[in-house]
Order: sequence, then structure tokens, then C-alpha cells
Amino acid sequence: MRSMGKSAVTNVQGVTMARNQDELSSSMQDICLHQGDSITIDGSTGTVYMGAMPTIAAGRDEYFQTIMQWADKYKRMQVFSTATSFEDVQQAHRIGVEGIGMCQTEFMFRRDTCIDLFRKMILSHDAAERKECLAKILPMHQLEFQNIFRVMNNRQVVIRLLDPPLQDFLPNPQSVHFGQEIASLSEKIKLPVDQCLQRVMQWQETNPMFGFRGCRLSIVYPEITEMQVKAIIGTTPSHHHHHQ
Repeated sequence: MRSMGKSAVTNVQGVTMARNQDELSSSMQDICLHQGDSITIDGSTGTVYMGAMPTIAAGRDEYFQTIMQWADKYKRMQVFSTATSFEDVQQAHRIGVEGIGMCQTEFMFRRDTCIDLFRKMILSHDAAERKECLAKILPMHQLEFQNIFRVMNNRQVVIRLLDPPLQDFLPNPQSVHFGQEIASLSEKIKLPVDQCLQRVMQWQETNPMFGFRGCRLSIVYPEITEMQVKAIIGTTPSHHHHHQ
């Protein structure tokens, strides 16, 4: 939830959610909420309010800024942030982090503009077809890094290359909408439904720890790593270009 920029309250004793019905009920008060009703969640206190309370974006209020300025005088360490996207980096920069300790790149592939191309890449026959998809993804990836580096303005950014198993990007056979997702994917990437289904099933792993985690992905599919590295090093600010 934090990476989505949302508050979360887990294990609320007094609220139950009816399975297969879009309703929440509270045992403490006689309240029943249905899909579409508004609630407000306070992640700091764990309180859940009825209705939409007035909120402000974190780090925008003057009290917060003042406390951060006081803290700057006495601090002995640098504060870095985790980020999954350019939006995260912007927010972190706004509230004054000094660097990005880990920038996870998988969210970049999940963007609406990118996910279908990336799925097509995963389900491709051969390296040539994979490289063709990755070549189309490269400029999007590059632009995102360019924006991140521009905002961080020479502060440290640690980047984690793609790390989750590739099946995570594909429709999940456990999902109730699996059939619809396969049909929609087959249409988008122009691959017959039966082939699409067969390839998605081939990707399923029983134990993700033995699957494509970390560096194993780049050993089997070096073209993904190459594309990411090109995107990162190809994004030097224009005034740093040297003509050779």
C-alpha cells in the first residue's frame, strides 16, 4: 500500500467484510457499508472514519516543513527513500529525502503504456521477437529514468534491475477472471488464444525461489538487462553530452 501511496490499516477487529458481497460491516456499531461508499483511513492511529474526511498530501503542510528544518540542524545521518516510479521520486524529493536507496523498476513495466508490450515480450517465440518488443519499451524506460535523475539532480539513486518472476506480469491462473484476461491478452498481442494460454501456463512456477529471481533472469534473458542498462546510461542530461 505504501508504494501505491495509500494508507493501510490491517487486522481491524471491529470490521468484517462479507465474502462475495461488496459490503463491510462493523460489529462495534450497527453500520453496513456497500461498494461505492466513502471511508477515510488514518494509517497513523488505525482509525477508520465514515465518509470522506478532508485530507492534505503528506509533506505539504508548514508544520511538517518546520519540524524537518529543525531536524536538519541536528541530524547525523542521511535519509534515503525507496521508490517504484517517477511519481514516488517526486514525492520523496518534495518531502526532502537526500537520495533514493532503492528504485525498483518492475512498476515501470506495469504501466498501461508498457504492460502489453512487456507481456508480448515474455510470450515471444525467440530472442529476435523479444528484442523487437524491448526496443519499443526502451524509450519509455529511458524517459522515466531521465525524469528521475533530473528531479534528484545528481543525488544518489540506487537502481534495482528487474527482479520478480516474469509470471507475475502475466494473467494468474488462480484468478476468477483468468479466461477473460487470456482472451483480452490474446487480442492485444495478436496471438491465438490457445497459444497464449499454453505459453502462460508454461511460465507458471511451483516454487518462485527456484524461478527467475534476481540475477537468474539476466542470465537467461540478457536482453532485458541490456535494455534496462541502456535506458539508465543513455539518459545523461543534454548539457553533459560530449561530441566525439
